[in-house]
Amino acid sequence: MIITIGGLHCAGRSTVAKLLSEKTGFRHVSVGDVARKMAMEKGMSIEEFNTYLEKHLEEDKELDRRMLAEASGDVILEGNLCGALLPKADIKIWLTADPRTRAERRMIKQRFGDKPSGSIEDAEKELKQREESERKRYEKMYGINLSDLSAYDLIINTGEWPAKSVASIILEAVERRNE
Repeated sequence: MIITIGGLHCAGRSTVAKLLSEKTGFRHVSVGDVARKMAMEKGMSIEEFNTYLEKHLEEDKELDRRMLAEASGDVILEGNLCGALLPKADIKIWLTADPRTRAERRMIKQRFGDKPSGSIEDAEKELKQREESERKRYEKMYGINLSDLSAYDLIINTGEWPAKSVASIILEAVERRNE
């Protein structure tokens, strides 16, 4: 079974994917881990690599190719484009939360390979800038509009549910899907 988990930054993708992996025994492949590996191969930090991707779309596509190559067996693929690029996935999940909640999460935990500094408002601005950059890249590379969620089977507002509950909701959906 192939499960994809996409969503906004700091909406809980990694946390939920890890919980699902623990509960199901499925392999978990994170686009962040793949990107960090590619950054190391180029001798860059993850921040430098993310900036590099903005101007080197062929490398961004390589990141997507590496992710899609993992789509076999029982796996949870976690990344923004997995659901849109992998129509054969058994269930495609999108996680969201309001900007303030995501900014607060950004401030609480180390994200994007660095320690946050500044205010919640700064974190909101950073998330908005990063997402706008990605939105433009994905539109240019694949014609994908990230605000079009029609490719997804289940959309969950993680600002309303703790991560364990979100994982339980997804597990229930997976079980029901197989009935």
